[in-house]
Amino acid sequence: MKQLLISVILFFTIGCAGIGLRATSNPDVKIQQAYRMMDEDRALMAEDLIHQAMDIYNKNNNKFGMAEAYHAYGNLYISHSYHNKWATTFKKLGTYDGSYMKSIQNFEGSMKLFNEVSSEIGVVKSLIGIANAYHQRNEDNKACVYYKKVLSRYQEGKENGTITEEPVIFDKRFKDMGQIINSYIKHYNCST
Repeated sequence: MKQLLISVILFFTIGCAGIGLRATSNPDVKIQQAYRMMDEDRALMAEDLIHQAMDIYNKNNNKFGMAEAYHAYGNLYISHSYHNKWATTFKKLGTYDGSYMKSIQNFEGSMKLFNEVSSEIGVVKSLIGIANAYHQRNEDNKACVYYKKVLSRYQEGKENGTITEEPVIFDKRFKDMGQIINSYIKHYNCST
């Protein structure tokens, strides 16, 4: 009976949470929509969209897409919305992790797949995610180790040509990932 009640609540919650989204079978669009849902504090819908995208990527054996989906999961499980507004719902569903390890595991999964498909910028953004998750765990020493590691990897990739494009950077204070990484290092007082 309890499982039925949870299923009914989940059905209506996800259904209502999806208002404003256009139906699509394109997994890349589903990932974009998931990030939009995260921005709008609609974590449950974001998780569902990422899951749908991951299923499609798996069926198509699209490792780059799977890496992006793992990265999106990592961002979801580190998000304020997941840990605050939606924590009770995820706890009832048995999928809540307050330790941020679920985030770290997903970023590690994305990093592994980005390595396999030779996406150096994907590896860089995964390492940043891991560092951010360790910071959320109040393990700033580990976070600093990752921030320094990612800065080195980013600089090496820029120098040897394995990083030729930057991901979309929404914060106009920064022109590239290097500046973002350096701001984390400075903000968290990581010695160089």
